[in-house]
Amino acid sequence: MNNIFWVGNLNTIGGVETFMFELAKMFQDYDFIIYYNNIPLNQLNRLKKYVKCIKYTGEKLKCKKLFMNYDISIIDNVDASEYIEIIHCVFKYNSLPPHIHPKITKYYAVGQEACNSFKEITGLNCEVLHNPLNIEQPKKVLKLISATRLASDKGKILERIKKLSSEFKKNNIPFIWFVFTTSEDTINDPNIVFLKPTLDIRNYIISSDYLIQLSDTEAFCYSVLESLYLDTPVIVTPIPCFKEMGVQNGVNSYVLDFDMTNIPVKEIYENIPKFKYKPLKNEWENKIIKVKSTYKEELKMKVKVQCVRNYYDMELKTNITTNPEDKNYERIISRERADYLVSLGLVEIKEIIKEEKEVQKAVVPKTKVEKSKRK
Repeated sequence: MNNIFWVGNLNTIGGVETFMFELAKMFQDYDFIIYYNNIPLNQLNRLKKYVKCIKYTGEKLKCKKLFMNYDISIIDNVDASEYIEIIHCVFKYNSLPPHIHPKITKYYAVGQEACNSFKEITGLNCEVLHNPLNIEQPKKVLKLISATRLASDKGKILERIKKLSSEFKKNNIPFIWFVFTTSEDTINDPNIVFLKPTLDIRNYIISSDYLIQLSDTEAFCYSVLESLYLDTPVIVTPIPCFKEMGVQNGVNSYVLDFDMTNIPVKEIYENIPKFKYKPLKNEWENKIIKVKSTYKEELKMKVKVQCVRNYYDMELKTNITTNPEDKNYERIISRERADYLVSLGLVEIKEIIKEEKEVQKAVVPKTKVEKSKRK
């Protein structure tokens, strides 16, 4: 054997784990063997694609170069021309002691700080040998979003979500799918993230590749309309209202059959529609009686509120408690702020403070009055 890499125990994820994977890819055409005690299956499977991996059982080994990572426990069982330890940590910040062994012929550190720290503590020579990295062109991760109830009146949405997810995976298409829903009936899928609803998902929509709505029926779907307004394409079922909104298959959307038998996953991934949506005509301007509102004036009013639940006030940047001795237990704030805090169940309104306008009365100077009377 020429090159033996001893790793002892690896973790599910980590820097040393990536280091070994990159080395395995880089030197897969050479005599390169990894010996280990314990390796998680995810790490072992990806290493074995490139190099031989052997679980160590205490046998005597012989090689030209032995590379050790963190663990040198194998050193006395290996007959090698060179014994090399890779320094993966900055010892002055780490509780692990450096290994000093008479057999070790070379120390390599993955970075200059690790190298300096090792020299400082041990007084031994060490060279910097940076971690290898060979970046292959990564695949684009498809970003998806849905905002929907998963209720029976919406049809088999959950089954369609499962089907679409399955098709993406079959075609090795990486994706992350955020689903905003009130439903507790979800699925366990590492690519799908179920979230509690929020009142505004436009920031999510504009940063997504598609908004998806897979219901049986909709009278008018706001999330689809918002997506079109933001020029984000949609993936939908063939519901009449979507056509009414201006959804066009291949132009600003992909329209899937209800039975999900026509999913063009490669098209969806490789040809994300680019379009400029023409908004629907708004007729509401002709339906409302246009009388000036006084609501904004009401919002300018001041109210006295009382804390009913401990909370951190973002405006005051302090904790407010239900303790009457707290200086902010009762305080006067704007009506708009009060309504917001009341909606969160944090305060209750105790009194409305009406701002009385000062009325200045005209006072006629006495001398002028007397003069006028004499006239």
